[in-house]
Amino acid sequence: MFQNLYFNSFAILSIFCFLIGQVKAIDIVLLEEDFQKIALKDSLREGLKQKKCWTNEPPKGWTIENKMPGLKDEFVGMPEWKAWAFAVVRCRLL
Repeated sequence: MFQNLYFNSFAILSIFCFLIGQVKAIDIVLLEEDFQKIALKDSLREGLKQKKCWTNEPPKGWTIENKMPGLKDEFVGMPEWKAWAFAVVRCRLL
């Protein structure tokens, strides 16, 4: 009985693996955005000053809605990270 159960399980698993291998992925780009043309700014108040790391200016065609308490208060948060911002990975602090 167990031998038959193992055989059936193996057969089902083999068929499943074969069928999974036959599934083809469709390579379609749904949305794409190029952020390479964004003008980056130097860091302002981060501990480690770096060049061309961030911006709060959106790309052409984008709008940013910044409605939150304390956004205009200069003593709340870091200017680089208030509300929406675009940043470069190479500028992260280690």
